[in-house]
Amino acid sequence: MKQVLSMPNGSIKYLSHQIQNEVIHCLATHLKATLTADINSSPFYSIIMDSTQDITKRDQLSQVFRYVKIIKNEKDEATSIEIKEVFLGFTEIYNHTAAGLHEEILNLLKKHHIKLSNCRGQGYDGANVMSGIYNGVQALFKKNQPNAMYMHCAAHNLNLVINDAVKCCVEVASFFVMLEDVYSFFGNSINRWDLLSKYTGESQITLKRLNPTRWAGRYTSLFAVKIRFLDIMKPLSEISITSIKREEREEAVRIEKNMSSFEFVFLCVLLSKILNEVHIPSNLLQTKNLDLTTASGSLENASKNLKQYRKMFDSAKLEAVEVATTWQIPAIFFQKRRKIVKRHFDELSTDHRFDSSEEIFRINIFIKILDVVINQLDNRFKGMQEVVQLFSCIHPNKLMVMKEREI
Repeated sequence: MKQVLSMPNGSIKYLSHQIQNEVIHCLATHLKATLTADINSSPFYSIIMDSTQDITKRDQLSQVFRYVKIIKNEKDEATSIEIKEVFLGFTEIYNHTAAGLHEEILNLLKKHHIKLSNCRGQGYDGANVMSGIYNGVQALFKKNQPNAMYMHCAAHNLNLVINDAVKCCVEVASFFVMLEDVYSFFGNSINRWDLLSKYTGESQITLKRLNPTRWAGRYTSLFAVKIRFLDIMKPLSEISITSIKREEREEAVRIEKNMSSFEFVFLCVLLSKILNEVHIPSNLLQTKNLDLTTASGSLENASKNLKQYRKMFDSAKLEAVEVATTWQIPAIFFQKRRKIVKRHFDELSTDHRFDSSEEIFRINIFIKILDVVINQLDNRFKGMQEVVQLFSCIHPNKLMVMKEREI
């Protein structure tokens, strides 16, 4: 390349954009042919498809294949197996119905000359058009290949656990809105960000924007606020006093007031625990060589830890008090005004009402969000645990014979 570029002007260098595009196309064609041949040489494979929009708002179907590759020695004898996963590209889709997507998937398999008979699994998201048991893509695909078992993407399913937990509690949803407000307040102004950097120094732990889709990945954003709390409060206090802009002062005062409550501190402690327990299996589920037993064990362990944490409100409160003391925040729950409910003259009983703000927080927030997360973890991954239990009933010797036959 250096020799070609150093040629004198007027020389034929074959570097026009048409030739570059042709070279890229040849490389892509050769790579796809190599990958599809590798997939077809495997005894079975699974497809992972999902639609996504590009920057021009055109829907494209991503094509990922996960397959088993048999490793052979010099004598052409099978010695072990290796799980591989490859991405074959995007294709634009126009028909977003289950029938249209199903036809597109079959056309892609035919285009790449991949054997449909070797397909043993299909993975999509939980949308009804994809996962519907009667008219979804997975049901239509099973009519062509009954052995292709459908499995909801575990990492996406885990993300929905936190999503549902946040939706169930207004206070938790407001907490994450506050985290986004903190980032936006400093991130949308160079001067405010420079002021924040003066207190945080050159530390790598700084404010991060909340991911709008991956709830399980919000642990890093919450962790940054928890670690840099005092470094955030100092510039907020300075701006609220010295800023010449009224809107900027009011916004700083509002954020500072919301972050100075004991409820905010307690939610930092509570959600850090929940997101940390979910963050571990979330990262594990995205590893390349993960097996079903390890994945199920990690999810089961997260559920077990949260069930134990549910019984430890006093310990969680003690941790929150210690954090609040460090942050110089009074460890007092805010006393909300009680609603007056009109009673009719013939009513003989009334609903029980908690007088303590601490008890209201424990029941309506602490217990509530933990119950939702625990139930979601148990219910959404019940099928995965049943499959693991089924294979665990097989005697190890028999399982080894099955593996040898597969090889």
